Amino acid sequence: MRNANRVILPLQIDSGWKHGKDRWMIKTGTNHIAIVGCGIAGPMLALLLSRTGRSITLFEQAEALEPIGAGIMLQPLGQLVLRQVGLFEEVTAQAEPIHELHAVQRNGKTMIRMPFRAAGIQMHAFGVHRNDIFQTLSSKLKESNALVQLGVTVAGTSLEHGKVAIHAQDGRVWKDFDRVVIAGGARTILRSIGKFKQRGFSYNHGAIWFNARSTRHRGKLLQVVEGTQKLMGLLPLGNDRLSLFWGIPCRMKERFMAQPIERWKEEVADFYPDASHVLESIDSWEQARYGTYMNATVYPLFDEHHVFIGDAAHAMSPHLGQGLNFALLDALRFSSCLERHSDWIQACQEYQKQQRWHLLYYRFVTGLLTPFFQSDSRWKGHFRDWVLPWLHHLPWIRWQMALTMTGTKSGFFTNRFHLGS
Repeated sequence: MRNANRVILPLQIDSGWKHGKDRWMIKTGTNHIAIVGCGIAGPMLALLLSRTGRSITLFEQAEALEPIGAGIMLQPLGQLVLRQVGLFEEVTAQAEPIHELHAVQRNGKTMIRMPFRAAGIQMHAFGVHRNDIFQTLSSKLKESNALVQLGVTVAGTSLEHGKVAIHAQDGRVWKDFDRVVIAGGARTILRSIGKFKQRGFSYNHGAIWFNARSTRHRGKLLQVVEGTQKLMGLLPLGNDRLSLFWGIPCRMKERFMAQPIERWKEEVADFYPDASHVLESIDSWEQARYGTYMNATVYPLFDEHHVFIGDAAHAMSPHLGQGLNFALLDALRFSSCLERHSDWIQACQEYQKQQRWHLLYYRFVTGLLTPFFQSDSRWKGHFRDWVLPWLHHLPWIRWQMALTMTGTKSGFFTNRFHLGS
């Protein structure tokens, strides 16, 4: 940044963890760990903990290890984590560099154009196909000593002689775990086990996602809006791959997907003609993935034998594109805390302390922004269209918005990001 008062010092992750030959000492009582959920946070944590020599069992309800979803944003925050653990080059080998967010109204008027360089950290994002990062993590897991149990829907846990047992919905039981990490995603039913309670709500809007092809849309995440009722996004993923998402109210999903897909394609082409060529690679609703959003937390975050990470701990809407990045960060944060403390409770307390202000800030901003992009409120759409075009030109606000977009703003009143802060 030109103004000396706005210089951000180089980002650091001081986690105490380094990939390679260095190994941590295994702490008493954390030798055998169960991890529930094989999205992003679960496999990443399983990989990190298995590198320490621990016995790790990863439970996944799907019958096969395969990605579900479309494109995701790997922000500078997530890149810092992947560099720390030695996976950055492999994950981004086919990814598309994303240099800016460009949001326009349907009439073509720019609402916001935010380059990543405005954050002053000399990093950009990547559009990543979910399959790319998933295949990287799953291949590394196969090389590790982690055991993956597929087709297991975990219904709960129990304690037997100081050890934790995992209970599946079909009656199967796995015993003798020292601790359990719950990484089952936003919709996990395990927030209600024991003394844990879920706080939050489901949004009334979601989105349909398609994996498509495009040679034209490069280098930026493009969003096209009309009020709060219509939202379309185009995210390039590298190798001419692209994710197209189309927002719809949850109440309209069944009726929406019952119509001929050609009728919807005509609506999209009319809404944003430059997307017409993208629609050529979409033939049926079977190519679609429908996702809903939650704003949910669990309280407490941990007890003597369990801890929550990723979306299972703090689900947010995807409007800031931080889900993947916080999942990676949670895995690295928790694994490093577990190695710095011989006591499980102390490790969990430090993990909670490290994420507190960083996470509170992003939960607040995401919750604030979401209704202005998808909701049934007309005035919110008009207000957004009036405020954003001039707001993002104010230098300090522009810097803060860009920094928030990267995932590296550490709190409400702080900017420099440290993993241990």
